[in-house]
Amino acid sequence: MDALNCGEQKPECHSCVRHCVPCKYPQPAPAVPVGIAEEPGDVSSARGGHDSLTGSAAVVSPGFSLSAADSPAPRSAEAFGVQDLPVPDLPVPGAAANTGFGMHDLVLLHHWTLFTSRDIPQSPSAEYCWHTVFPRIAFRHPFVMHGILSLAALHLAHGDPSSREQYTLNASQHHSISLQGLHRAIDHIGDDNGDALFAASVLNVIYIFAMMKPFNHGARGISDSSRSRIICALGTEWIPMIRGVRVVLQPVYERVRLGPLSPLINLGNWDDLDVDLNPSPDDDVFRSIRECWSQSPELDKQCYDETLQILRKCRLYITQSTTMDARSLPIWGHNRGWAGPLVFLHLAPEEYFTRLHQRQPPALILYAYFGALLHNMDGFWFMEGWGRDVVQVVDELLGDYWISLMKWPKGVVSIT
Repeated sequence: MDALNCGEQKPECHSCVRHCVPCKYPQPAPAVPVGIAEEPGDVSSARGGHDSLTGSAAVVSPGFSLSAADSPAPRSAEAFGVQDLPVPDLPVPGAAANTGFGMHDLVLLHHWTLFTSRDIPQSPSAEYCWHTVFPRIAFRHPFVMHGILSLAALHLAHGDPSSREQYTLNASQHHSISLQGLHRAIDHIGDDNGDALFAASVLNVIYIFAMMKPFNHGARGISDSSRSRIICALGTEWIPMIRGVRVVLQPVYERVRLGPLSPLINLGNWDDLDVDLNPSPDDDVFRSIRECWSQSPELDKQCYDETLQILRKCRLYITQSTTMDARSLPIWGHNRGWAGPLVFLHLAPEEYFTRLHQRQPPALILYAYFGALLHNMDGFWFMEGWGRDVVQVVDELLGDYWISLMKWPKGVVSIT
């Protein structure tokens, strides 16, 4: 860890988060959240004096409400056309104590079930994955459960500013334990843990975005061009982590693709899309940025041309809902906005990211257009501000010389 220069910041240093490793320095045990009974028998305290589901949720999930009309109806895998996962056997009495989970963790799991799982990019089949399949996998693989609890805690931190520090600390503790288990599982990758590895990897990606999301909503001004902010916005350390997931999971990809988590990796008609057969004013803008590398060496031109082609395809993939028939829309609705930008991170050539981190102007301009696509996810709590910060940082690095090519992405994210 010393080689990574762990800063020992609390609740979790950004260097450790970016490198996807557990912190070397232990955290104190989490406090039981306010309003939660410490003893199992103290039901009135846990429920806040109410027997209804809504009353209970209001206490254990401050800032969140669930009306009777919003209560999720029982769902089945068949209803969504996905493969079901059997309910795991109940553990032997006393065995649960070995997992290290306590009452406060049940509160986080309760919040995941009612709120967090429903506040992630959704389609009917994906909803079943987040709400039902992920917990069932977690019952067999505790490191996945810790990943679920870390996100639930971050979601609570997002919705309850008064307890943000407490929940963020809780999230970092669960995340650290989850990473330790994930790293051990990677050493024994196989069909028996493929779904768990994929689930934990997805949870970790969301955690990284949520924990490191820009603080440009009043806490940080537009003039803040600190080195850490630039490194974060350019993805110097988290992009390799996301790209590495594909390599690590390659041995079990087919197992996951055909299993209960298949809706999360279904890209629909991606392979059939041809950007040159779907002209549009926005695509014309994308194609116009070729001028910025027209005088570059041939190898650079090839790299940027390939990257632009993938970026154009991602834009078409995200926006095709305007022409998609009503039957296909629910099937692929989940993955267009969610997977579109992430597909770019996986498929763009490695040479492009080398040039990006060298801050070559053409690479930065392409990245600004990626940031504009990423801005489509701004409505999700863990992606707030990311797209805008990417475009803003690139604009600050490039200066006025490239102002004409930056006009479109700046307009998308509302930067004047």
